[in-house]
Amino acid sequence: MIIDFHAHTFPDAIAARAVAALAASSGISPFSDGRVSSLSAAARDAGISLTLNLPVATRPGQWRSMARTGKDMNETAGAAGLVSFAGIHPWDEEPEKILDVLKDMGFKGIKLHPVFQDTAVDDPRTLRILRGAAERDMIVTIHGGMDISFPDRRECSWEHILSMLEKVPPKKLVLAHMGAWGQWKEAERFLGTPGLWLDTSFCLVSGNNPNFLSKEQFVRMVRLHGTDRILFGTDSPWSSLGGSVELIRSSGLDEVEIDRILSGNARALLGI
Repeated sequence: MIIDFHAHTFPDAIAARAVAALAASSGISPFSDGRVSSLSAAARDAGISLTLNLPVATRPGQWRSMARTGKDMNETAGAAGLVSFAGIHPWDEEPEKILDVLKDMGFKGIKLHPVFQDTAVDDPRTLRILRGAAERDMIVTIHGGMDISFPDRRECSWEHILSMLEKVPPKKLVLAHMGAWGQWKEAERFLGTPGLWLDTSFCLVSGNNPNFLSKEQFVRMVRLHGTDRILFGTDSPWSSLGGSVELIRSSGLDEVEIDRILSGNARALLGI
């Protein structure tokens, strides 16, 4: 069983427009059109049994429509192989009440993206959500490090992440992109933090690319943090699903470590 802990989809009506806009800003060609049906089919082809959709609320109040879409996805997870977290915006009023609604709807976690939400990870509004989620035993996944589309934005740079971890010790916190995209050496400052997971999305590529992790540095980070708290992620539609699996398998980790990353750790965190 392989679990992809980090993927993105968009409603069919806006998928083409959304993916095109993100491709233009990042300079990256997508591997999919961003639709649910396309991700489901690609996951099956890659041998991925379960994929986690991570919606990003880019404005306050958007959590309602995202919750409806995510609930529908979760109710058909057996057929499509997709489940969803919920979205919430740091500027939403009374986030604790929203988290109560989301938990009652069956969501196991939420996704935050500080750059797209224009709010730093250690901003009091973000910290309030982190505390509320921890009190409700909900997982929080946050984009970590720089964003390839907005290289000058620092809302989730390693300095802000360190500040966040000091102010709200994590319970079930997942930092995407091995902690801090493009700042992986600095991310070693918080490797091993209790209650913190890292996902592997959009970190490894075939060949030598100085903008991405080398296999040697990836293996070093995995073992420094602990192989029981690393989660496989593809960041679909921005990475090949099968290619992402193969990069983990060929990274230099042993079979026990690979099995944990591709499946066991996600099963444990999700309670599967």
